Amino acid sequence: MRQPRLFAPPSWSSACYHCVSRVVDRQHVLGDEEKAEFIRLMRLYEKLCQVRVLTYCLMSNHFHLLVCLILSVPLLKHLHPHVKPPSLA
Repeated sequence: MRQPRLFAPPSWSSACYHCVSRVVDRQHVLGDEEKAEFIRLMRLYEKLCQVRVLTYCLMSNHFHLLVCLILSVPLLKHLHPHVKPPSLA
């Protein structure tokens, strides 16, 4: 069973999150060309969204990212109040 998601309190200046995603049916679809394109797009979105990818692991059927958000960035500061953590009760 998946653990409840935890979000950094708005008072923190930054927060790091582990992100993971798998492809449909766990197929092995990410070859060398697809991985290179994934990394290119990841770095592009890193700049556009003003986040920092601290490290990543990219495999043929899934990936892991460790992303650091600076919560004082205007876009994230604007969006953060709308992201509500689930109740842990």
